[in-house]
Amino acid sequence: MPRHHGDAKHTEDMFSWRAGTKKDSQIPIIAEVEAPATREASAYGRLAATARTLYDGAMKLIRSADLSFLPAGHEDPKSPGVWKKVLLQKADVQAGRVQMVNWARLPVGSAFAAHYHEDMQEVFVVMQGTAELTVGAQTVVLGRGDAVLIDAREVHVMRNTGEQDVEYLAIGITSGQGGKTVVVS
Repeated sequence: MPRHHGDAKHTEDMFSWRAGTKKDSQIPIIAEVEAPATREASAYGRLAATARTLYDGAMKLIRSADLSFLPAGHEDPKSPGVWKKVLLQKADVQAGRVQMVNWARLPVGSAFAAHYHEDMQEVFVVMQGTAELTVGAQTVVLGRGDAVLIDAREVHVMRNTGEQDVEYLAIGITSGQGGKTVVVS
């Protein structure tokens, strides 16, 4: 579970983390971050009411529309030059190395083949369009700004269900065991 915001100068004092279960769902909240009511963090309090990352055991779904922009860690919080939304942190991904960073396009009405990766987690960040993603037995609809982390060995397929091409970033994090992609028929 994350213990800090992710930037070296932001410690546990800046945010409180807790785990639990979302009241209207069986999906556990793996990290819920709330800005404290301190004068030093008042900018965070105004900007970041509460951000949630949901986890069902096979994938983590992040709705960026539910996240607020925060000043980047290297910025003056009173007058930042750049803002960020934290989609994932180091604690969210497996130990390893980045194997790929792809800008992908899924044409209208198409789907990629159902498959899994032996030792690679995959992160998708949707930049345009609407897609239906099935991971194991769970299906979610993704739109612009949504992100998902899919664990290794989880069968997944994405279908373009919208009226425009889906464009998304696909980032693979491998544990370095030389695993391969396995297509499932």
